[in-house]
Amino acid sequence: EAAAIDGCHPIKTFWRIVFPMAQGGLITVTIFNFINIWNEYFLSLMFVNNDSLRPVALGLFSMINGMQYSGDWSGLFASVIIVFLPTFILYVLLSKYIVGGLTVGMKVSIACPDNYRPDPFVLDFAKAYGDNFSISSNILEMAAGADVVCTDVWASMGQEGEAELRRKAFAGFQVNDAVMAAANPGAMVQHCLPAHREEEITAKVFEEHADEIFDEAENRLHAQKAVMVRLMAGK
Repeated sequence: EAAAIDGCHPIKTFWRIVFPMAQGGLITVTIFNFINIWNEYFLSLMFVNNDSLRPVALGLFSMINGMQYSGDWSGLFASVIIVFLPTFILYVLLSKYIVGGLTVGMKVSIACPDNYRPDPFVLDFAKAYGDNFSISSNILEMAAGADVVCTDVWASMGQEGEAELRRKAFAGFQVNDAVMAAANPGAMVQHCLPAHREEEITAKVFEEHADEIFDEAENRLHAQKAVMVRLMAGK
């Protein structure tokens, strides 16, 4: 809907928005279809009469049948490796895409002072996700192994009167080099802006991840445009 407001053609919307979101699932389907076609046996046995057009699994079967008179075991093992190796290499190289496509979702870890935890309703809702959700006052523990580190200002709009109190409460929850060292190498940093440098995030970390942060802030614009389209539809 946001793309439509900007005049984006439906085909371009598909390639720039829909396709990237569906990429994990599409890659998973492609991998499994390739493995299935590579090892296809029964349909080829019934419908393909030309030996040169048969897949490798059926070719290997034909070779084994012919070996009862020749005993070419070295040729057989070489053929087995040729049949097996492409599938194995494909799985090793693309296994992360298979896992990603099958388990779309994320593990969320929240670090905050004990007195500023999310609403109990939110925590009760999160319990349904088991080990995929955790919360603690230990920021390094929560950042360990993270692929994305998110932060926000300590005092949002309407909370200006609590700014000093919150600054003291959140003093140990700054996204800095120590936090990024606990996260995975190459971890992304997100901040919806505006940022208070040297408070919730150091200037160094902010500048190192500025491209990612500004992309997030821009994406808020498109999300809000989509909300406006939905709310104002027909008016």
